[in-house]
Amino acid sequence: MREKLLLDIGLTPDLPAVVRLCRASKQHQLQAVTAVYGRQPVQDARRALQQCLGGPDGVPVYLGAAGPLFGEYRFAAWSDPEPQDTWAWDAIYRAALAAGGDIQLLAAGPLTNLAIFIKKYHDQRHLIKKITVLGGARKFGDAGPYSEFGLWADPLAAQIVLESDIPYQFIGLDPVIEAGFTAADLAGISRALDLPAPQQKHRDWLDYTTPDPIDLAKAIAAAAYLHPETATWQRFHAEVEVLPGPCRGRLLLHEKANFDQCFDMLWAQSLNAPKLLKVLGAAQ
Repeated sequence: MREKLLLDIGLTPDLPAVVRLCRASKQHQLQAVTAVYGRQPVQDARRALQQCLGGPDGVPVYLGAAGPLFGEYRFAAWSDPEPQDTWAWDAIYRAALAAGGDIQLLAAGPLTNLAIFIKKYHDQRHLIKKITVLGGARKFGDAGPYSEFGLWADPLAAQIVLESDIPYQFIGLDPVIEAGFTAADLAGISRALDLPAPQQKHRDWLDYTTPDPIDLAKAIAAAAYLHPETATWQRFHAEVEVLPGPCRGRLLLHEKANFDQCFDMLWAQSLNAPKLLKVLGAAQ
């Protein structure tokens, strides 16, 4: 039986590829998609998703949070003239209820929608079987030296998810960057996923110049989620840095749990690049 799947995502360059990978999976059945803000406004993410999933028989798309739980974010302001009957967090609850708790949630953006769901439906959070976050970072950041954008944008929402008792796992930037993809590999992935070719980039705080996999990170991580045999996993207790500063949004992973807490999170320690290239149809 195929696993029922919800996708919560912000607008990224590889959003269409993430959607296509989820829809094409033989092991998963995409039930609904919820939009969240990202580096672009949430309504842009919804429009992009509607284009990917349009048609009378398309997967439903729901509008979610326009900004973080607290504070301001410069891309968060928006006005939506269209009626909104079902918000993302309510759609997550309804889909999970209809599935009888046998549904997984894949998150590729700030975790604000998930945090609101957990807070609003606190007694029903067990309806989500597992949360997989395509994001997070310990040492390679795209929003700062150590921070991946999704956790950096709303670290308080991330902490709410981490403190819930829903099983969760992360496929972060670190294993994507450390997988050893060459420029030719990344170009092949882009062609296979019908994405623009990655551009040469340089980030001063990492002091290296290679075609940067970050624009493809969500798609590569989604492929690893859909094909878990391409990753090696390690169990940790996790926290996220919520204080302002260069470490905001950084994941803190503890191999030895303190205060009698269990090892409650799976972290993708490494990705197998040759296997991922094969499942993505990008092998040379």
